[in-house]
Amino acid sequence: MGVLVDARFWTMATNQMWLSFPPPDQPISNQQLAEILEIGCQTFSEVLADPEYARDLEEVVALRGTVDTEAPGWLEDFRGFFERFAQRERALLVQSQMEEQVAVRLLATLREIVAHTADTERWIAETEDLDRLFRVSREICCGYAERARNDAIRASPEERRKLVDDAIELVGAGAMIAINTAAWEATSVIGGSLMIIGVARRRF
Repeated sequence: MGVLVDARFWTMATNQMWLSFPPPDQPISNQQLAEILEIGCQTFSEVLADPEYARDLEEVVALRGTVDTEAPGWLEDFRGFFERFAQRERALLVQSQMEEQVAVRLLATLREIVAHTADTERWIAETEDLDRLFRVSREICCGYAERARNDAIRASPEERRKLVDDAIELVGAGAMIAINTAAWEATSVIGGSLMIIGVARRRF
């Protein structure tokens, strides 16, 4: 088993990122941005460089493939799933040593995507290409980390906060995928993938 499906690896990265967040009322400097984004950059870079990555990816894709997303009424069932099982998913994330505040935040973000995204069906189709999603995540985290290190980010305090929020959503999504792969919960693997797509669409 490599790091892609190593729940401990992902939760440690997620928690490290969360604990690096400045207080909500404190401005975020480029140095702080760089430190937070570098955690995401290193996390996705290590996953993609892992010799076990291809095999682990096959395992996750195979699990995701057990869900027939084209079945009649599936999307409505999918939306209902997260309403019915939000507490169970939260408990699963916390049991995996994820900070509870992060788990709550990730599930709230996912619920918003599932309930209010007009193109949910197209997004779900895009979750089939998990390799691309992980590579896009690395590109986002590493690209913005480099810009922050070079003092090249000239953004408002609100935009800086959104950027670190996006970073933790990406790493947290990776954690959800790993945790739910171990639990053999295919629907939540799709949910984690949707969070990556949500960030990618905001950043590209």
